[in-house]
Amino acid sequence: MILCISHERVAKDRAIRGKHEGRFLKDLAKVPARIQNGRLKNEVQIGEAIGRLKERYPRVARDHSLTFDAKTRQLKNEPDEAKRAVAASLDGSSLLRTDRQDLSAEEVWRIYVSLTRAENAFRCMKSPPCERPIFHHLEHRVESQIFLCVLAYH
Repeated sequence: MILCISHERVAKDRAIRGKHEGRFLKDLAKVPARIQNGRLKNEVQIGEAIGRLKERYPRVARDHSLTFDAKTRQLKNEPDEAKRAVAASLDGSSLLRTDRQDLSAEEVWRIYVSLTRAENAFRCMKSPPCERPIFHHLEHRVESQIFLCVLAYH
């Protein structure tokens, strides 16, 4: 395993987490209104609504403790600042795993970057004709697909 830290990626990761946090809090604010309106009546429905929020925003939901008090019918949100600090400290880092023992960490990183660029190039080539992704398991079929994509691109 190789830990890669990119200082350029820190700002992007923080922006992504901030956007998700805003959406999470916006959707979370709708739950008490649904409780007050009577659309969420019993605790099971409220728990399901909380579960859907956690499922939709797993990256930021783990930093919040959501509890529902059945007596007062209030939903409490308590952000966990320690977990937020840990998440912020991990911004810009990636963990690459490979079974190749003959490559240095820098070579693995270069191969990873070139693979992501190649994937992006194929995504760009296939998006104008709206082709669906095709998954092949045999090497000669993969080579044929690549040849056809490049030929179509030209």
